[in-house]
Amino acid sequence: MSGLLSKNQWVAIYSSQELEPKGVKAMSVLGTDIAVWREEEGRVHAWHNQCPHRGMRLSYGFVRGSRLACLYHGWQYEGTIGKCAYIPAHPDLKPPKTACTKVYPCFESQGLVWVSIANPTADEPELSALSELEQPLQFCRTVFINEPPDVVSDILKTTVFLPFDASRASEGPYLIVTDKIESNGTGVTAQVNWHSKSNGKKIATVTYQTLIREQGVIINKSRGEQGEQGCLIFAILPINENKTGVHVLFSGDFTSQSLLGAKQYYAQWATRLRWSLENKNIRTDSYRPWF
Repeated sequence: MSGLLSKNQWVAIYSSQELEPKGVKAMSVLGTDIAVWREEEGRVHAWHNQCPHRGMRLSYGFVRGSRLACLYHGWQYEGTIGKCAYIPAHPDLKPPKTACTKVYPCFESQGLVWVSIANPTADEPELSALSELEQPLQFCRTVFINEPPDVVSDILKTTVFLPFDASRASEGPYLIVTDKIESNGTGVTAQVNWHSKSNGKKIATVTYQTLIREQGVIINKSRGEQGEQGCLIFAILPINENKTGVHVLFSGDFTSQSLLGAKQYYAQWATRLRWSLENKNIRTDSYRPWF
């Protein structure tokens, strides 16, 4: 995934679900600060996070209809083009043409907001692998990891997890006793035996199939001996050369009650993943989220 550090790629910068109407968030892609915001009626934009007037971060601003207003002097910029449309201190003055912020290509798909900070290789990101999943995608959470994007990507290619099962959601911590791994150019297949660390009892044997896609997307499908299935999706956000964001999503057939349990279960898993990645030199036999 050397393309992770290319400015011409599409990058998943934020969760659509988490960015509500009139919401403004500060994010970063490859060292470029971006203000991601949503109009009152729903359209999403991604701008360079700096007001052309006095340099204030636009992510501190507020939304007025289809405009984003700077917190400092209230200059309002039009969502589609990023050009100043109104100056509160001089309401009759036509704003100068130079008062315009940089607008980045922005697109929503599969529950994520996608941005390119340069010249994207395609009009929209290629996400057919996600749209072909059998069950709808559910956003879980985003974790921020103090490790380079390529390092995080390589480890996520061999990531393992127990599919959510409400009856065993509290059985951890777990111990991986044996594993069988086969790797190829498009992904990884593996079979892992999971045991309880407390009593050594075998919990499940799970088979994994990991698919690696463009736009920093990794799809990990799992199937247990009893037919239980799980699917975790990772969309990688390269923040800079030494820091990475990972949007964690999952797919499955859930009731409203089990969906809440699954979100909590996979959110805890993602937290352990972050700890394990940042502390990979600390030896532990209790849990590891990769082979």
